Amino acid sequence: MKKIILTSISIALLLGITTIHAEETKVPASTENVNHQAIIVAQEMLETIHMDTTYSKMINQMLTAQSAMLAEEITNDKKTMEGYTSFMQNFFNKYISWDLIKEDIAKLYAKNYTISELNDIKKFYLTPIGQKILKLKPQIMAESMKLTQSKILPHMDELQEEIVNFIKNTKEKEKK
Repeated sequence: MKKIILTSISIALLLGITTIHAEETKVPASTENVNHQAIIVAQEMLETIHMDTTYSKMINQMLTAQSAMLAEEITNDKKTMEGYTSFMQNFFNKYISWDLIKEDIAKLYAKNYTISELNDIKKFYLTPIGQKILKLKPQIMAESMKLTQSKILPHMDELQEEIVNFIKNTKEKEKK
């Protein structure tokens, strides 16, 4: 059970998820009025940094790590785990594939950076050190996830207790 929670936390950290509300299906209003030209430059920058490939690698590494942990916790049956991994890949592709989120990601970049800054980012990633960063990013993220897990694991009992208390307190507040 601890490994499942740890994996879930790692996934949340990896994807940058803090809170998910099922009813929120469109881009937040704060990105709807972003300069169209800035969005185009952001899309070009994302293409330059091969974000589609990086994003796919991150998702695959996350699913591989999650499958390995679930295999230890639930079953060591390779066929079952391959089925689980395939199921999760299909689910992610259905809702958060790069093609589905790239426009929203470009809007976020356009909201937070000027056109000049986006062009500077693009130029940086075309340099040798920028290319090295892009090449090593998935590996560093995977190692960071392992590092995070190793730091959290000794405190899993406390975390589980805090999660249960948080949910209980939240439900009590909602009843009032």
